[in-house]
Amino acid sequence: MNRARVAFAAVATGAILSSLAMPATAASDKGDLSPQKSKSYVIKMTEHSEIRSVVKGQTAKTKSIGATHFFTPQNPDYRGNDRSGHFTGQVHYNSRRMYFAWGYKLHKQISAPATGPMHEKAFATKNGRKFGYSDSHPSVPASYTVHSSFKVSTGSYKLTIDENFPIPRGKRYVHTTFDFVVTLV
Repeated sequence: MNRARVAFAAVATGAILSSLAMPATAASDKGDLSPQKSKSYVIKMTEHSEIRSVVKGQTAKTKSIGATHFFTPQNPDYRGNDRSGHFTGQVHYNSRRMYFAWGYKLHKQISAPATGPMHEKAFATKNGRKFGYSDSHPSVPASYTVHSSFKVSTGSYKLTIDENFPIPRGKRYVHTTFDFVVTLV
């Protein structure tokens, strides 16, 4: 009987879904416990970012975009742009402990209207549960590249980055999530 675990990751808007399927060993009905041929599955990372500007108490339209990626020893880094900014992420496989290092910089057209310092908070979950990682930059320029790193092992992660800063007659909020899977294959 073949078994495969499938997990779905969805952003808060429900607009982007990605699936993860991992092969498992199979046994025949006769009790044979040898693994069947390996199957290939696509493992995706969903990148989602949205911007919300509040001016004079009115919320402007939310913008969002998505992209996908997975981390393997052969493909340990990701660099990409969305409508809000530029994201980089790398899994360091060659150390005694694996680490995920990331950075996110808002595009100039998003950060330029800032009239004061930006406040940023980030946290991550593994397989849907918090594991103690959080980071913050309480008072930095909106053009600053926020960055951090945390220890990882194989599994499914979600990194959430929340940034906000004042703009003329209001405040801008940027909410970004990165769902990714770390594998050894």
